[in-house]
Amino acid sequence: MLTFQPVFRGPHDDDDDADHHEHSVSAPLLHDSQRDDGPTLEDELEALGDGPAAARGTMMDGIANMANSILGAGIIGLPYAIRQAGFVTGIALLVGLAIVTDWYVWDRYRC
Repeated sequence: MLTFQPVFRGPHDDDDDADHHEHSVSAPLLHDSQRDDGPTLEDELEALGDGPAAARGTMMDGIANMANSILGAGIIGLPYAIRQAGFVTGIALLVGLAIVTDWYVWDRYRC
């Protein structure tokens, strides 16, 4: 007769099995030699230097990050938009929007 032996043991299962730690849900996923607990609090404080302001980027870093996010989302959505509009109409709308955007940027630049 076949007997069922659970691979994962709960906290209320019998502890008479000699290798219960090996199959327990409370057993660590990595052995101690493979475990990397990451940086300690002292390491993080040392990396911050003079405080949180030292870890911040410049205004140009923020602008580049925002532009990267906006452009990335646009690039991802572009194939769907062209498919919905049709190839010729989608390309025409893309070129038209590029012209309007260029005009707007130059208009803001002159102000």
